[in-house]
Amino acid sequence: MQLPISVVIPTRNSIERIGRHLDVHREMFAACAEIIHCDSESTDGTVQAVRTGCPHPRLRQLTHPPGLYPSWNHAIAACTQRYVYVSTVGDDLSLNGLQRMLDAAQRTQADVVVSPPKFLETSGRVHLNTQWPVHRWLSNRGLTSGLHQADADLYVTGVLHAPDNILGSVASCLFRTAFIQARPFPTDFHGAGDSAWSFLHLPMAKCIVFAEVVSTFLLHPKTYNNDDVIIEEIDVKTRDLIRSVLPGLQELDGPMCPSPAQISALMRFIASSGELQQVRFRLKALRKRLRLGWIFSRYAWQLRRERSRLLQERDKDAHSVAIADGPTNASQSVTAKTNALV
Repeated sequence: MQLPISVVIPTRNSIERIGRHLDVHREMFAACAEIIHCDSESTDGTVQAVRTGCPHPRLRQLTHPPGLYPSWNHAIAACTQRYVYVSTVGDDLSLNGLQRMLDAAQRTQADVVVSPPKFLETSGRVHLNTQWPVHRWLSNRGLTSGLHQADADLYVTGVLHAPDNILGSVASCLFRTAFIQARPFPTDFHGAGDSAWSFLHLPMAKCIVFAEVVSTFLLHPKTYNNDDVIIEEIDVKTRDLIRSVLPGLQELDGPMCPSPAQISALMRFIASSGELQQVRFRLKALRKRLRLGWIFSRYAWQLRRERSRLLQERDKDAHSVAIADGPTNASQSVTAKTNALV
């Protein structure tokens, strides 16, 4: 029997990696009931490579104008199986891992099953320094195996490390089709639409964390990595989204909804982190404009002092989240993160 999973493969000019991706996942793709390939106007032969390299009897090839999340939404809307797996090119998941995640979803009636990926650099070297909220949540509890119900502390951890995605990588998750089809990915957050999705929709989801590592995530530079304007826009928009979502969670009773005390503390944290980020971007722009001459700028030193003050305030607010509703480990790594951003 084939697995009741629709695999979505989104591509755009992916010819350099699509061959390896199809080879690595050949057995897994063959085991799934449906493959939806959605291409965004590739001109390098990607469409033909998938057509010949994925001889699946239920391969459907769709086209959609360029746009990461609009293309994902278009493909997911076409899925017919009970579960959806998004197989982004370069990111790997084993057949055994997918089968075990499917078993977890079916046994627990989960809307989302999350697993922590291992990070690989483009050279193939394992990268050990990156952590997403799901990694921190598992590490704080000492969990390395088994199934675990995601709770409010995972959501809190996500807010404290936004715009990191609570889920980690979508390519290490399995979604119930009806749930994700009714909740498309936001399309106006540049490359952080999946993060925005997690802050919007996870509080009311039944989310199960599969603690074992069964997938890899390829760390590759995004097109906007060096664009300060886009990076700042993602940060501001994600923070504004969280600020708009948090008050409404007090009226809900979802498994991942923070308590009223935590929500109040998180609102203070969002405010202080927003001020900190504005000062950081102003200081960065000034250094870029003045180069080494920034050390003679009185304004630059004023910004540095303000940054130090706001770092302390943000850490204090993060700690207040931790004590707002009893013991929690959510804020343990915030100081390390903010210091890394200096």
